[in-house]
Amino acid sequence: MFYTARMRINKRILALSMGNHELYMRRRRPDSIEVQQMKAQTKDERLARQAERSAERSHVKELCLFSICMKYENKDLVTNFFYRMSI
Repeated sequence: MFYTARMRINKRILALSMGNHELYMRRRRPDSIEVQQMKAQTKDERLARQAERSAERSHVKELCLFSICMKYENKDLVTNFFYRMSI
């Protein structure tokens, strides 16, 4: 508890404490249904983006492997590459 000689400062400290408590209680409240739906949608979108990036990375790796095979004219690796791409 705070106590000062001036009443105005006491009121400001009390208002500050009450506002802080209100924010604390708001953070502890469970999310509403709308907020839960928005969080779920955001999570789904983030997972979809990660899956897309992963697929792009694997495709780039395969293209790099193909270009290396072509550079060294490794026929077995090139045919293997095209076989895997057709599956």
